[in-house]
Amino acid sequence: MPIIEEKTACYHCSDDCEDEIVHFDGHTFCCNGCSTVYQLLQDVGLDDTYANGPLGIKPDTQKIEELTYLDDEEVKESLLDFSEGTLGRISFELPAIHCSACVYLLERLDRLNKGVKQCEVNFPKKTADILFDQTQVSLKELVVLLHSIGYAPNLNLAKSSEGKHKADVDRTIIYKIGVAGFCFGNIMLLSFPEYLIGDSELESKWSTLFNYLNLALVMPVLLYAGSDYLVSAYKGLKVRHVNMDVPVSIGMLAIFGRSAYDILAGVGPGFLDSLAGFVFFLLIGKWYQAKTYSGLSFERDYKSFFPIAVNRIGADGQVNAIMIKHLLNGDEIQIHNDELIPCDCELLSDNASIDYSFVTGEAAPSSKALGNKVYAGGKNRGAVVHLRVLKPVSSSYLTSLWNNSGSNKTEEKPPLLNFSNKIAAWFSATVLSIAFITAVYWLLVDPTNWLSTTTAVLIIACPCALALSIPFTYGSILRHFGRHGFFVRSVEAIAKLGQVNHVVFDKTGTITIRKGDSVNFSGNTITAYQLLVLVNVARQSLHPLSKNFAQVHQKVGSERVIGFTENPGSGIYGMVNGVSVELKNPNKLSESEKEQFESWQPKVHGMGKTAILIDGRLHARVDFSNSYRPGLKQVVHSIQHEHGLSLLSGDNDTEAIALNNELIAGFDANNMQFNMDPHEKKAWIMDKQSDGNSKVLMVGDGLNDAGALREAHFGISIAEDNTQFTPASDGILTAESFEKLPQLIKLAKQARLIVMAAFALSLIYNIIGVTVAVQGLLSPVIAAILMPLSSVSIVLFTTVSSSILVRLHLKNI
Repeated sequence: MPIIEEKTACYHCSDDCEDEIVHFDGHTFCCNGCSTVYQLLQDVGLDDTYANGPLGIKPDTQKIEELTYLDDEEVKESLLDFSEGTLGRISFELPAIHCSACVYLLERLDRLNKGVKQCEVNFPKKTADILFDQTQVSLKELVVLLHSIGYAPNLNLAKSSEGKHKADVDRTIIYKIGVAGFCFGNIMLLSFPEYLIGDSELESKWSTLFNYLNLALVMPVLLYAGSDYLVSAYKGLKVRHVNMDVPVSIGMLAIFGRSAYDILAGVGPGFLDSLAGFVFFLLIGKWYQAKTYSGLSFERDYKSFFPIAVNRIGADGQVNAIMIKHLLNGDEIQIHNDELIPCDCELLSDNASIDYSFVTGEAAPSSKALGNKVYAGGKNRGAVVHLRVLKPVSSSYLTSLWNNSGSNKTEEKPPLLNFSNKIAAWFSATVLSIAFITAVYWLLVDPTNWLSTTTAVLIIACPCALALSIPFTYGSILRHFGRHGFFVRSVEAIAKLGQVNHVVFDKTGTITIRKGDSVNFSGNTITAYQLLVLVNVARQSLHPLSKNFAQVHQKVGSERVIGFTENPGSGIYGMVNGVSVELKNPNKLSESEKEQFESWQPKVHGMGKTAILIDGRLHARVDFSNSYRPGLKQVVHSIQHEHGLSLLSGDNDTEAIALNNELIAGFDANNMQFNMDPHEKKAWIMDKQSDGNSKVLMVGDGLNDAGALREAHFGISIAEDNTQFTPASDGILTAESFEKLPQLIKLAKQARLIVMAAFALSLIYNIIGVTVAVQGLLSPVIAAILMPLSSVSIVLFTTVSSSILVRLHLKNI
């Protein structure tokens, strides 16, 4: 039974209790709300949420009763990003997120309510992307849950665009720079007589007036322009975390306190010009750093990232591929089997089967009928469908889906990323210790100099450069990759690419390409009508052989295909006007069918062969005159110097000799595996990596090997055109850039050297800066100028270094 006592601090939110104290489980709480959240976390095994101290968040119970409007269907429709069957997906802005404990708690929201299936937190943006079962928890109940644990979401029915939000943020810092600059200039102007003739020469009344005016002018600098630093430091200390704004805030308050005392006591003018100056220059550095960071576009969307295209049907019925950024409401688009739906649409075809595993993580397809709504991120499973665009493409939504799809991989972060996090953890505490020792020393040696010296130490030491080394280095590499046709899911993924030591290639569509327009039939005769049926069924698929077949016979007329299915590694099936056809992998034929198939000798031996079944019976075979990709031999030889090398193929081993002849010592019998279906490819990679030493790079076409791409340490899909987007992969390499693959891998590995060099430069800057500051040779204003310059210098160093590295590796390709 809770016991009511007098005021003390709360174990959950760390606030002082104003009216009562609630005792429970040996801890004290400021209210029953905090006590309830604590009990809830204990009940579901999240007691280590408090490992780093109190959460610092108090539940908001006052507004919960006002949330009944969330039961309205129109409101839910406007807020939800996705709603299909029982599952819903929504992104919340949660301003109360402020530390790692918040992330830890929110990403375990499923333990608090079984209706929550997944919660992904974006800490820098303070957002949470939540997938939930609408039959187990309603939208209102989900919001109430967030309120009850202290993370009240900002609900905006008219969501603003990303650009507008970004502009609002930019204007805010510009306003603060303007205020700080105005006050800094006027404080210097009022201090000008003192600069020229000294305070002692001024008449007392004028000196006092100028000092009080300066004190008034510095208040907006401290309370408005510098508020971000003070608030951030306060929130950090509130949860017992010393962040990098704590030393800066201590310096600001120390200068202000000393100056206010000097002026009010009439002993001097203080250092208000220094305070206003260093806040002004800090803000300019912060603004420039943000502009530089934004300009490098690390938060990419598909407008500037992988240029996804979609087939749009014009008013004249012609189908043309256009970039998704050009789609408008009302446009009619065509989506093939296994192709991504880029935006919310209305189904114009009679029926469709949509796979939302990219959105929900669940692979069960959803059946749709004419007029139904289909959501962005779904994949068509079946015959080609026609859709009408309902909402323009949300590039940030597609990007977040791709980024989150990589979170399914369970491997730890690369050591370099963990090293950076460890440095940031102890940096601020070390700086405060040095500043304290400096203050004590100068108070004993020269009390008049202790304040400016200590403040300079607090300001000059900056972990920003250390923290920015990794994102700016890999972010710069990311941009260069994109310019060379290689698009990577995230900055962290590049660090993973630099760790790979074994490369695995798929064959069809990866190391092979179609050669000319040669398609050779053998066996029974193919009639004109049978060819029409075959071509229309092949048009439904994105598989390289199906696309080749359809391209060669592109002049054949169109017919409606029903019952289309595609089984990766096996083949495709469809029916036109009662005639069923199947393009099938010869390895999936029965033994008697295989004998018949092999007895049909083609006129020209190609590297791609497929069995044709009509109405369930083997009818003919088709051979494609494919060839190996240009530069394959050089690619293989370059890679095998530093990596293990393997080939996984779904075809039989008759091509092993051809591969050896083409690639000489590239592939041999020990590292080539044939007759492998998609599941076997995935299992092979899993077994290869099971020893903990091998980190596999899988290169495939993204169709029959999506599981292998996802299982590999890093997966690359080869894109022949812009409609071929594979979310299972970590990177997408355009076919034209295939020859650059060895250099791209080497570039990712050597980017680590740039990061280490940036770490070294940051460390040297801090050592030299602190050494000069503790000797009293650095004023706070100069320190304020140098601090942001250190971050900018790291940006320039990483950008220039990565550009040089790119030119060295890719200049002749």
